[in-house]
Amino acid sequence: MDYAIVIPARFESTRLPGKPLIDLCGVPIVVRTYRQCAKACPADRIHVATDDERVAAVCRSNGIQVIETPGGLPHRDRQGGRLPRITRRRRVGERPGR
Repeated sequence: MDYAIVIPARFESTRLPGKPLIDLCGVPIVVRTYRQCAKACPADRIHVATDDERVAAVCRSNGIQVIETPGGLPHRDRQGGRLPRITRRRRVGERPGR
C-alpha cells in the first residue's frame, strides 16, 4: 500500500492560535510532530499542510516538505489534490510529548 502522512498545521486555530509554532523545550510543536512521524515512516512520505507562511518557513528550515493550502477549509480538504492518489493518514500534534 502506498501512503503519506499529512500533518495539518493551522496558525489561526480558534482554540490555541499559533499552536504549530509554540516552543516546547526549544522545538516547535510542528517539528516535534514531524519527528514522531519520522520514527514510523520515511521522511519523504511526510508533509505539513499549512496556510501560513510562518509555519511553512519553520518547516522548510527543518527540511520538512510543505503543502501550501488555502485558508478556511476543513482539515480533510486542505491537502486537496496536491498528493498523488494514495491512502492518506492524518497526524495531529495534540499530544506532542507522546
